[in-house]
Amino acid sequence: MRRTILWLALALLSAGGLFLFVTSQRSKAMAPTAASKVVVLYYGDSLAREAQNYFVRAMASRPEVKVVPAAFPGTAPCDWYGRMEQYNRQYPGALVVGSFYGNLLTKCVLNTQRGGWQKTYLNQLDGALRRMNSASKIWLTLAPIAPASGQARQEQMSENLRQLSIKYPKMNPIDAGASVEGPLGVFEMGLPCLPEEQCTNQPLIGQNQVRSFDRLHFCPGVHSNYYLGCSKYDSGAWRYGNALAQPVLAYLSNRK
Repeated sequence: MRRTILWLALALLSAGGLFLFVTSQRSKAMAPTAASKVVVLYYGDSLAREAQNYFVRAMASRPEVKVVPAAFPGTAPCDWYGRMEQYNRQYPGALVVGSFYGNLLTKCVLNTQRGGWQKTYLNQLDGALRRMNSASKIWLTLAPIAPASGQARQEQMSENLRQLSIKYPKMNPIDAGASVEGPLGVFEMGLPCLPEEQCTNQPLIGQNQVRSFDRLHFCPGVHSNYYLGCSKYDSGAWRYGNALAQPVLAYLSNRK
């Protein structure tokens, strides 16, 4: 009788150990591994850099996602051509998000400037897309309107993106800039506070300031560089980063 009880106990312990082992292996199999991560490449200039941390936070809702940022103030697409070629080989099948205002500041873009701003940026973005041919999906956005460049610049960039979306079917034009604009795409320093963010009541009661005093960037305070962050709550960067993330999150949710 004792021997029977002993064998039963050993059998139960063995079964329990096997269950724990199987459960452990199943959990490991379900957890995202480095090889199974969905890579999201994030390219851009100062506006993208300001919004980068908020974009990364938004993407953190998907544990299988790894964001690889490549954004720096003042850059044009051609400044990232080398990195794009590297990442195109390193991360085949990646998702790509790009935000470029239209800078003409660096050597690479000044050396290739031909036929005015619109033609120059059409060529710039075309060169970028050629270097992303292993990507599975690409989103390029309209930057928010700025008084210095005006509505004409927005219309030219919009037309560039439309043409490129025909040539490169994997590229989807988006308008994340609208997240910090007023109705009909007009420039606004402040917009009504959104329920999911804090409300600073600046510049008016019930508003958050969404653009910098330079009327181009987002930060309403002072920051010595784009890596230290804004000294005040940066509603504009939060809105823009989330607007850049939204189509990627929707794509991942709808993907089978």
